[in-house]
Amino acid sequence: MTARVTVRPAVLDDSRAIAVGVRALLRELSGNSTREVERFEETYASLLAPESAGGVLVAVGLAGVVGLLTYSVHVALRVGGDYALIEELWVEPAVRGRGVGLLLLDAVRAEGARLQCRRLEVGLPSSTFVGLADTRDFYLNAGFRALGERLVIDQLSRYEG
Repeated sequence: MTARVTVRPAVLDDSRAIAVGVRALLRELSGNSTREVERFEETYASLLAPESAGGVLVAVGLAGVVGLLTYSVHVALRVGGDYALIEELWVEPAVRGRGVGLLLLDAVRAEGARLQCRRLEVGLPSSTFVGLADTRDFYLNAGFRALGERLVIDQLSRYEG
């Protein structure tokens, strides 16, 4: 399968396919069949901007986009510089297990190296996610190591003065 799949940076014309993939990912993670992406177009365009501290990669096969990976770049003292963080990774269910996810990981590794990032991180889904063990195994088998859990506060706007 991977011989017919290539990975490239996303372009504005990919927006519909990316929206479909991100919606599918969020629905899969939350179990909510009506989950929508807030401010998608604005956020997508921001990620594609030349000054963006991140990006979007797409895996493209004969039928179009079959996978996506979004990443952001951060700086941290604990890392000693910049690091890349995988924000979303989704592969069309029909092509899972055929190396598409690994192609996306290879591409983000290369992009991180190009940007002189010192490491690549990913957060795992919630402990209630049905596919958590498979997701963890995917990343561990791809060379990641366990680092710990992430905690989150949503809706920071309520903390503004």
